[in-house]
Amino acid sequence: MVLAMGTSPRSPEFEDQLRRVRQAYLDTPSLQLSPSGLQRLFGLRPVQCVEILEAMLGEDFLRRTSDGLFVRARSAQPDAAGEVRSVNDVDPLRAR
Repeated sequence: MVLAMGTSPRSPEFEDQLRRVRQAYLDTPSLQLSPSGLQRLFGLRPVQCVEILEAMLGEDFLRRTSDGLFVRARSAQPDAAGEVRSVNDVDPLRAR
């Protein structure tokens, strides 16, 4: 069976790495990393780094700056329970 690109199930190792990277960006909102910086900080291979960055860009958790750094997207804000929500999920009447 052949799966289309991006439809393969995520491995537990990948999910763990994704959680670690996401938590680093949540803990340090001003974090700005290049792909090589991400590789060094988390001990990732280049392929793993690309997969994680693609996943986080696709989730609108990260965005890429004009100088090639990856920063937390403005839409990726944790709620009171620590869950990441998009600004699109926020009820504008309750956000005041």
